[in-house]
Amino acid sequence: MYEDWLTRMVSRVGWLDIGRKRPVPHEAWFGVAGYFYYYAHYYAARVLEQLEKPESQTKFANHLTAILLELQEKNGTWWDYPLYDYHLYYGTGMAVASLMRYREYLPAEKKAE
Repeated sequence: MYEDWLTRMVSRVGWLDIGRKRPVPHEAWFGVAGYFYYYAHYYAARVLEQLEKPESQTKFANHLTAILLELQEKNGTWWDYPLYDYHLYYGTGMAVASLMRYREYLPAEKKAE
């Protein structure tokens, strides 16, 4: 069950991304809001703990890490939409919290990068 959900997360991450960085929350298709994006990553990071096979944990951690690292801004932050002045802080906080959990399942050579 968890592997199915994570497979969908990886393969359909673009669907979640349609709401990221829009100026108005829930204006994207199906009412997707930008903050769903980083929350979904954090949730996925917690789901990795529930997987029984270490190879599955590593596989998904690799995919999800690559997705998040591509979204890091030049100033080192992550953000989903410009709500007030705290979007950089919670977006970055959620991304870093997710990456820290993903890192637990990466091979040693990936952790060094």
